[in-house]
Amino acid sequence: MPTPQQDREARPVLLEAYRLRGLPAPSLAELQTAQAIARFEGGYGLGWPKRIQPPPHNWGAVQCGHVAPCGPGCFEHLDHHADGSAYMGCFRRYPSRVAGAAALLHQLYRRDGVPEAMRAGDAMATATAMRSTGYFEAPANRYAQAIADNAAAIAASLGERTAVQLQTGDLDGWIKVLTLGAMVAGAIKAARDSLSNDEG
Repeated sequence: MPTPQQDREARPVLLEAYRLRGLPAPSLAELQTAQAIARFEGGYGLGWPKRIQPPPHNWGAVQCGHVAPCGPGCFEHLDHHADGSAYMGCFRRYPSRVAGAAALLHQLYRRDGVPEAMRAGDAMATATAMRSTGYFEAPANRYAQAIADNAAAIAASLGERTAVQLQTGDLDGWIKVLTLGAMVAGAIKAARDSLSNDEG
């Protein structure tokens, strides 16, 4: 588990990653949520076994989209499905800590419902949105607890207020928002497909 010093060192790296991705300046809740995920997913890129060289700088346990054997830019590491069964996954390598942090932000901010939940400081809504868009397989409540616990540890390390709670809003409302978003995305895709077929 990262030390308070590592928590403090990770913050400016994460802020630089926000700038690199061209994202608006994050709220404290967004920062703590993103940093909490980086803290327990990849230990700020420092939690991978020493045998994996060069260091992969992977802050979000971001995978390559296929299983071993792994291709260029990826490395093999044991992972588990939600049912506990193990498999050898392929995880991405990044050239620097900032690049690894920026890749995590890309994964978070492109997912329906995740940015809004992060801004609300709602760990359960964040985890629910992440799971519904395929970021992880584990139960959302377990992931949400990890976000909340790590955010509290980060706040203590940096001497700031905890801006992330396990649940701050109406989870049913968040689920409805996610469902509506998926329906709208499906309708847009269907319309595009129809136009493509008409043009063909």
